[in-house]
Amino acid sequence: MTNLRNPSILLAAVCSAPILAQNPLPTLSSTPSVPIASPLGIARFDVSGFPGRSFALLGDVTSGPLTAFDTELRLGLTPTLMTLASGSLSGVGDANRSFSVVGMAGLDGLVLYSQAFELDPGAPNGMFRVSNGSSTCFHD
Repeated sequence: MTNLRNPSILLAAVCSAPILAQNPLPTLSSTPSVPIASPLGIARFDVSGFPGRSFALLGDVTSGPLTAFDTELRLGLTPTLMTLASGSLSGVGDANRSFSVVGMAGLDGLVLYSQAFELDPGAPNGMFRVSNGSSTCFHD
């Protein structure tokens, strides 16, 4: 039998249940094609996830999929694996990072595969959740 003497506790429990039950995977979007010979040569990465959580955006020149920590990774985990960005997601759950690649001729034809990792002790692997994979092609 529910105790209705303190309806604010019942209301708080009912309203917070969907928030606690929902813990969507983070998402990632990136600029699909970046011209390196143009002033518009800017690679942009947008991460969305749970507000305030820590994240890392990793990149690699080799794609996955690989399975590690009971999670499917979209990166090759080669020696070229790099951290593109890290920090905390904003109060609305997003982070945006941009990098200028103007004049970097050595990047011509390179495809950079990326994936975001969001720290989450409640994740099935007990450590993190991963976003979808994304790729960015650099061209002349």
